[in-house]
Amino acid sequence: MDLVPFSSDLRNKAVLGEFLHNLPRTPGVYIMKDENSGVIYVGKAINIKNRVTSYFRKGGDTRFFVPRLEHEVASIEILMASSEKEALLLENNLIKEFQPKYNVNLRDDKSYPGISVDVESDFPRFRLVRGLPKDDENLYFGPYNSSRGVKAVLSFIHRHFRFRTCSDRFFESRRRPCLQHHMGRCAAPCCGLIEKEAYRTLVDQALMFVRGENEGLLTLLSERMMTLSENMEYEQAGAVRDTIIALKSMIVPQSAVSSDFVDRDVIGMATEEELTSLVVLEVRRGSILSHRQTIIENPGLPADEMLEMFVIQHYFSAKRLPAEIIVPDGIDLSSHLKEIIEEKTAAKVSLRRAKDEHLRSLMDMAVSSARNSLRLNVDYDNESQLRALATRLKMRFPIHRMECYDISHFQGANAVGSMVVFMDGEPARKLYRTFKLRRATGGDDYGALKEVMERRLAHAGEKDWEMPDLMVIDGGKSQLQAVLRVFAKLGISYGSVPPAIIALAKERDRDGAPDRIFLPGVKDPLPVRGGGRELLILSKIRDEAHDHAITSQRLARERDFLRSSLENLPGIGKKRAMILMNHFRSIDKLAASDAQTIGKLPTFTEALGDRVLKALKTEEPEMSET
Repeated sequence: MDLVPFSSDLRNKAVLGEFLHNLPRTPGVYIMKDENSGVIYVGKAINIKNRVTSYFRKGGDTRFFVPRLEHEVASIEILMASSEKEALLLENNLIKEFQPKYNVNLRDDKSYPGISVDVESDFPRFRLVRGLPKDDENLYFGPYNSSRGVKAVLSFIHRHFRFRTCSDRFFESRRRPCLQHHMGRCAAPCCGLIEKEAYRTLVDQALMFVRGENEGLLTLLSERMMTLSENMEYEQAGAVRDTIIALKSMIVPQSAVSSDFVDRDVIGMATEEELTSLVVLEVRRGSILSHRQTIIENPGLPADEMLEMFVIQHYFSAKRLPAEIIVPDGIDLSSHLKEIIEEKTAAKVSLRRAKDEHLRSLMDMAVSSARNSLRLNVDYDNESQLRALATRLKMRFPIHRMECYDISHFQGANAVGSMVVFMDGEPARKLYRTFKLRRATGGDDYGALKEVMERRLAHAGEKDWEMPDLMVIDGGKSQLQAVLRVFAKLGISYGSVPPAIIALAKERDRDGAPDRIFLPGVKDPLPVRGGGRELLILSKIRDEAHDHAITSQRLARERDFLRSSLENLPGIGKKRAMILMNHFRSIDKLAASDAQTIGKLPTFTEALGDRVLKALKTEEPEMSET
């Protein structure tokens, strides 16, 4: 049937209610677009009205990316379908066409090798290809994890079955055998040195090898060798014998994992943050033939939606289907999924769950493999760390600017507050700020944080003082509350709009205890796994804030010591002490100077400079840090 489009400009809130009211209660697909008309999400529904309306109802959809849609979606287009089955197919086609960022995003598989066989040719070729084939004429095996393994298989095939490797154009133009024939790697069908039927027999045997039907192939070759020997065709029998020996050396002994010898695929699934790994164990004739791994990005989608789209995309292009596809427990797949796959591939398949013991054992293996592959595929770049952190904190906006605050003092004196800034995960040191505390007394961390935050927010909106996307407080719940009270006092919003505010702390007196994240309005802290990507970026900015606070406090302490020491020297006083402090900035730089340099400063002489240097050597301060 024709698909009828409906659309609404969500930037015009006045028409939104009418748009939702007029939505059809039929199966269909909804396409969400941004202000540039780019497709950012495609979804299907049995009842379009109920599904789309849920996005605009508080608590109607709890997937992590849904709050972001409110800020990004400018319009929605509706495509009506005649059935749930048609909606499922339409959704798959649209996702493949537009690759929306909030849909299942399968990592590009173009680098994975496979074997293609042009079986419709009179003299087929076995060749290495990368990525899924675009045509339907050729047989395809793969993709495989290792190109080295594929090349070894092809080398074995060409050496023992002697297929052509040349292109069709080259093949048709040959008048005499090529070098491959003289090397014993090609039967020279281009020159009529092998009949089509004999060549096809070799193709069938090679296909048995690629499919893993090794026992059957060995039996077939053994019978062929005996027949040739009985007919006294000893040279050909010897060639078959060599193939048998080589084949036995190629076969890797496999442990039987199933006694029913049913061909099945077992799909294991594991999710961590915004990545999901799917591993397909291919069980053929009771043994695991191979496993294939796929990484899905943006897994804020429900598990059943991710698995459903994976099954469609994975098996629609399959040349051969197993008898069974085993899927994880607790996942509801469309009742039409099996029907759609069978129609597309013209093969029968059973979708079922792992109910008996040996299937559960296979599922455990698949899940374990998915978890391991996930760990190998986790990215630790700044972008992925920030994305993982925003996801963990359920933020409604991405993180570009982060600020972290820390307080440092020395025995209650010289208290300073530090503010460090990260832009897109990197320190922006020109934006760092130090607050020498004026009101808070030594040891009053809450008062210190209050003062620092008031002074920081007083600059909000100024150049280089833009409001951050995330504020990180080095401390626990009490420190967080102190900061939140400042925001409340000043009437500044947070959380739903930038900034999001958190506190980061370890449990007291517990070495190696995990960090905990305290969130506004949440009673219990959020534990963070050691080595998690969200912790990497938090630890980095917290350490930077701590180092900056200690350095700033030490410099303030040195300046105080320098000022008091200099002011007490005969003939110096406050004015000359300030001249020295402003010129040298630190005790180390002053002590490394000489009397001549000091004597050139306003109101100073070399004799006075010499007296200053001698005084520093006799009154070295103790500079331990806390």
